[in-house]
Amino acid sequence: MRTSRTFSKQLYWLLPALLGASLYLINLPGTWIYDDMYIAHDDPRLQSVHRWREYLTSDYFAGAVDNLWRPVVSLSYAVQWWLHGGQAWPFHLLNLLLHGMVCLLVAKLGRRLSGSIGVGLIAGLLFAAHPIHVEAVTGIVGRAEEMCAIGVLGALLLVIDRKMTIRRAIAVTGCFLFGAMSKEQGTLLPFILSGWIITRRKMMGGGPLRSPGNNGAFILTALLTATLAAFVSYRNAIAPWFWDKTFIDPSINPIVRSIGIDRGLIPIAILGRYAALLAAPWRLAPDYSASVFSSTQSIADPFLWIGLMTLISFVIAVAVAMKKRLPGTLFCLICLAITYFLAGNFLVIGTIFGERLMYLPSVFVCILIALAFVKMPLRPRVICLAILLAAFCIRTETYAWQWNDRLRFYTYAVEVQPKSSMAYMLLGDELRRRGDLGEAERVLKKGRTASPGSWRLWNQSAQIALQRGQYTNANLWAQHAMEMFPSMSNSSLLSEIAERMATPTASRSTTNTTIPRQ
Repeated sequence: MRTSRTFSKQLYWLLPALLGASLYLINLPGTWIYDDMYIAHDDPRLQSVHRWREYLTSDYFAGAVDNLWRPVVSLSYAVQWWLHGGQAWPFHLLNLLLHGMVCLLVAKLGRRLSGSIGVGLIAGLLFAAHPIHVEAVTGIVGRAEEMCAIGVLGALLLVIDRKMTIRRAIAVTGCFLFGAMSKEQGTLLPFILSGWIITRRKMMGGGPLRSPGNNGAFILTALLTATLAAFVSYRNAIAPWFWDKTFIDPSINPIVRSIGIDRGLIPIAILGRYAALLAAPWRLAPDYSASVFSSTQSIADPFLWIGLMTLISFVIAVAVAMKKRLPGTLFCLICLAITYFLAGNFLVIGTIFGERLMYLPSVFVCILIALAFVKMPLRPRVICLAILLAAFCIRTETYAWQWNDRLRFYTYAVEVQPKSSMAYMLLGDELRRRGDLGEAERVLKKGRTASPGSWRLWNQSAQIALQRGQYTNANLWAQHAMEMFPSMSNSSLLSEIAERMATPTASRSTTNTTIPRQ
């Protein structure tokens, strides 16, 4: 009996890992969705071993304005292409296995911070089942979120309440490189570790890395400092950290055109929408571009007020954690703030909003919820947790199923976010690929009405009209797109239309101008 109990205590993380992986078995027969096509399917570097080194010396998506660099993720795609070609199911299989591993690490971190198996188990289960993670797990390019989380959480588990040896310091540095070379959030690890050290010293006395005669803390500090400096320098040479924000498409991130008070209010509304989805993840969608968000912020927007209440609640929670000396709670709040910072558009990023961007921050939300859960009496706790997990699992399954078919999924996206310009574009392009140009034009017409300020919709409408031989409409719509957003894409399309009008028997264009998100 004692052996059985010891065994269950050691394997408490197994249930979250199994739940996290099994929920996404439904996606094994899935396909390539949205950015998957550009980054994990069509990239010419994937299919030639001799070109793999380019991932170490060039950006994540060639030509993207936000200069991303994620070589570990890119090389994982390349290796899979080498092993089994362009079949989608092995990519989905690896993603769900990675998600299971993250759930395991969340459970272990929850226990480490609280000293309670119950907290770890609840946090891991909540993370495994939460529907906001569907995009990160089901979308093949969401692998960047998973691998970054593995690097960050692995490093935390090596540091928190562990004697810092030289070997462990080297392992933490390796986790840092793995996370940072998977996604930009990974570069925040040194700041997260600093938050842990400060929390421990202020609330529990002494430093977590200290022990008599041990120089591991010094080695870790030196290694992380040198590695961070080298990483920042090298990455800046490959893909500069600072890039011209004027090249960002305002139909994908409208905040680039915000000025004055709107520039300050929009991030609060973004926070409100994230908070709402974490609390009630029912209306999930792959895109929230214009005109879901715009360059101005309405005071009547309910998400603005939800965001404001979230900020106030966060400040109160920090004050309570400090007053009651709750280091685990305070550390999770600090980590939540640090990891959310890059996603919140306080600094302009390549996209306005994305559910996948909450993958790492939600780790600390789940642990905080678990810390609150264990304070409830056992019976109500079990009932509430069972209801919550059942609701999350059902929503995760129903939403993940949508991702298995592009036409079905893009139709769903338009229904859920009828103001999203990109949703109409994705649906229109999929219909074009299937040869239904008439229906594609009807979808794009509806999109132009819902989001008239998106030049991409006018550009794509011009492409469809060109394919249908409607040269007058094609020229008018392309001219309108050019006036809205002067670009090489619009200029090239206008030139092609002019040539076609001069020689109407020439072959028709099938250009696709959809550009990936961050």
